[in-house]
Amino acid sequence: MRSLVVLCFLSFSLLAFMVYQAAIQELSIQTNTARVKLAKELEKVKQNEIWALKAQVSDVQREHNNLGDSEDQLAKQMEQVDKDTADSQKSIETCRAEKQEKENQRAKLTDILEKLREAQEAEKVKAQEDIQKLKQQLLDRDQAICAFVDKAQPEGMKLCGL
Repeated sequence: MRSLVVLCFLSFSLLAFMVYQAAIQELSIQTNTARVKLAKELEKVKQNEIWALKAQVSDVQREHNNLGDSEDQLAKQMEQVDKDTADSQKSIETCRAEKQEKENQRAKLTDILEKLREAQEAEKVKAQEDIQKLKQQLLDRDQAICAFVDKAQPEGMKLCGL
């Protein structure tokens, strides 16, 4: 009987040991399950963060592309502005050259006009002198005639201005 008691004791000890092992395994499984759930939740959080970061990267790339396009457009606009500035500069130079030419023509025409005025004034003075000479000649002639005309007659008075 002793062997039966030892056998029962060993059986119960083994059974107790197995229950203990089962309890430890169950606790270990619950702990691992909790860790897995926590890891899944952390994974979802991290995936959401990754998706958010990917969206931000996509937005930044879109903005970068837009800025690149804007930069290209600005470069084209700058080229156009430079071209327009060069064209305007050429136009200004052309206008300045034409202005200088017109001013030179104006100066020449002003000189010619001044010379014509001087010549006209000289001719006017000469014509005045000629008129005065002719008047004087007429007066001298009239006086010479009056010296010979009979002043008593009405025709002689009229001729001599009496």
